[in-house]
Amino acid sequence: MKRLTCLTFGVLLAWMLASCGTPTTVPSTPALPQPTGEIDGIKDTQAPSAYPLAEPGPYYVGRLTLDFEDASRHNRPVGIEVWYPAVLPEGSTGSRLPGVEKRDPDRSGAPYPLIVSSSSTGGFFAPYLVTHGFVWVGITTIGTYLVMNPEMIDQPLDILFALEQVASNPPAGLAGMIDADHAGAIGYSFDGYNALALSGARLDPDYYLDQCPDRGHGHFKRYVGLAISAYNLRRIGQELIEIRRKQEQLAEKELRAAA
Repeated sequence: MKRLTCLTFGVLLAWMLASCGTPTTVPSTPALPQPTGEIDGIKDTQAPSAYPLAEPGPYYVGRLTLDFEDASRHNRPVGIEVWYPAVLPEGSTGSRLPGVEKRDPDRSGAPYPLIVSSSSTGGFFAPYLVTHGFVWVGITTIGTYLVMNPEMIDQPLDILFALEQVASNPPAGLAGMIDADHAGAIGYSFDGYNALALSGARLDPDYYLDQCPDRGHGHFKRYVGLAISAYNLRRIGQELIEIRRKQEQLAEKELRAAA
């Protein structure tokens, strides 16, 4: 048996050495197939088109703010900011972005589908999407929070309250502009939770905490620090948006005065 094993090994070794030798003729490299424009009878199609929302749309943007109180919740204040498709004033050459207060509504495509969120999310995205034919309602009186608290119940209710207000009693001048039967919620961070809650999601605190690799008090400070940083960035973003709005308003006033 041992002799047979050695013989077998010797044959394999000889075959391997022969395989490593230099061949007498080097085979030519086969030519790679060239693209023909067809694959199994399928012809090339057009290049992918740009995303439909990649550029601002045809509408200008108007904006107004309103304040309400929800009597069913001890007169809880609910402020809203509404962005809507608007008509550019005659003689003005203002930009479509951002929204300018109290522009006349553009009714050419009304009613427009509705998007609801906090004004934090709205401040970033509403002016842009409104140019494509949406109305956006942002709640000005809600914001981020560091720990679970009743805001997780009140904030989704605030959004529902605002939706009911604009649906049943549209803001002055916006009657017929809002298609409240086609409404959607959007958001990220605390606003993402609000959107999920509005869609029917329910919170399971134990499951939520089990996803965290560390549940101890020592790491809680780090989480709080990240939350505070996110809050500060949001405030900075809001201030920059407000500065831009004021610049647009001033430019439009100067153009009107010069006309």
